Amino acid sequence: MTANPADLANLADIVLTAPPPWWPPAPGVWIVAGALVAALAVALWRCLRRYQANAFLRRAAVELDAVAARSWPDAAAMETAVSSILKRVALVAYGRGQVAELTGAAWMEFLARTTPAGRAPPRFTAPLPPPGDKPDSVGAPVDGKGAPVAAARGWLHARKARKSRLAGKEEA
Repeated sequence: MTANPADLANLADIVLTAPPPWWPPAPGVWIVAGALVAALAVALWRCLRRYQANAFLRRAAVELDAVAARSWPDAAAMETAVSSILKRVALVAYGRGQVAELTGAAWMEFLARTTPAGRAPPRFTAPLPPPGDKPDSVGAPVDGKGAPVAAARGWLHARKARKSRLAGKEEA
């Protein structure tokens, strides 16, 4: 070193501090991470509840698939089976007080009223016998791929969307 204080040989390098460590993170990171974990847990819980709430719809869809796969002796027998499935779904979705007493034309009107716009309501061409009765006349054999099964599937699909929207409104 020289005695001259303005001499450039007297300059030293800039001393940098050590970079901040990545671990442990700052408290704000823990708060954000905790909020994300809580939001994920709530979302999973709601999805599980919706899945469990729609179990009756999945079961009805399986039964409709069985109706569609089977060969029926006549249209009335197939339509009775489809109507029975829809009635059980309606009992769960709308409550016993609103659905249990419906038969015949009142049942058909209920199905038409609860079918969303743009979809064809399930219609049955043969008059439905009272529960427990067997049809007297046997018509031509039919397969289960007719219009009642397709319309019933559409009605079931609308119930799933309706339940999901209602569940979201109730929890909000």
